[in-house]
Amino acid sequence: MDVITDYITNRTLPRTHKEEVRQKVERFLVEEKGYPKDCVMVDYAFKVEVDGKIFFANIDLLVRVGKENIMNIECAPPTVLASLERKAIATSRIIHPIPVYTVVTDWEQTKVFDTVTGKLLWNDIKQIPDFEEAKKIRSPQISFDEERIRKEKRILFAYMGVLHCKCEYIECSKD
Repeated sequence: MDVITDYITNRTLPRTHKEEVRQKVERFLVEEKGYPKDCVMVDYAFKVEVDGKIFFANIDLLVRVGKENIMNIECAPPTVLASLERKAIATSRIIHPIPVYTVVTDWEQTKVFDTVTGKLLWNDIKQIPDFEEAKKIRSPQISFDEERIRKEKRILFAYMGVLHCKCEYIECSKD
């Protein structure tokens, strides 16, 4: 099996198209946008409970500056970018604090959304804020109501079951 060493964590991982995209994004964030490696959390995992079911989800890259979640970045293999947009936004809306931006990229194409509104802001990864700009950004001070959060969790659960994991009735873990 062909492997790749993660730029941030130095873990050895299977080489996949998605992983190659993530490595490009990690290098870009550190080398071009000036983020310290410790601001980029790789495979940020969290537990989600909805409708009596518990599952585990993860964020490819969660960019944090201090206590502020700046960006949730979903890395995609080519051709599946559009299908991951809603999943990424749902994920961003249920973590706390809510990231300012939700990014979906296959490196060739990128979409950057305002997490709260879901509005497309930019179509170029180069437009995301650099570290100096990010230090001035604050996470939205908003909480969605319980019904909205439940809907976002259901959306995430559906995507996780279809795209990422083998789900049981109670728990789900990523392969």
